[in-house]
Formats: sequence, structure tokens, C-alpha cells
Amino acid sequence: MFDEVIHSPIRLQVCAVLAASADPVRFSEVQTALGITDSHLSKNVRVLLDAGYVDQSSRSAQAGARSRSVTMLALTGEGRAAYRGHAAWLEHLTRAPAQS
Repeated sequence: MFDEVIHSPIRLQVCAVLAASADPVRFSEVQTALGITDSHLSKNVRVLLDAGYVDQSSRSAQAGARSRSVTMLALTGEGRAAYRGHAAWLEHLTRAPAQS
């Protein structure tokens, strides 16, 4: 089923990265995988957050003797279902017609 929120190429890629993991993924890992700036990713994550498709949380991570906050992203159940539905719609749309 077509999903206007996920259809954006960046948001579709964000969902694909998050869907590939059962665990939350670091914001920086998603950014690296997509090769985009943090502000570009932030804007697209905000749309997914507002739609209820992504959860965002912070974790404390050790960096040597210092502790710093790390942003984590994960698909919600609703987001995972929407992504699967949209991916199925794209697959159906791009499938070659059967030859008679």
C-alpha cells in the first residue's frame, strides 16, 4: 500500500536501514549509511517521528573517560508495518507484466 510519508527517498532509506535491525540503530550509523548531513537526516526523522513510525531515544555512551549522549532510532510496530506495506507496493508496481 502506498505510503506518502515513507515514499520520500531519504525516509524510505531510513526505514530500510532501521528495518534491517531488530535493535535500535545509532543516528550516526544511519547518517553514514545514507551519506547525508545530520540536518538532512534530522528533518526526515522528524517526519517519521511525527507519523509515529520511528522512536527516538538517547543512551549514554562512554568516550574514554567521558560519557556522552547517543541518539538511537528504531521503527515502531506501526512504522515496520507501513514500511513493509510500502515496499510490497513498490515491488508490485515495478514487477514486469506477465508475458502471454
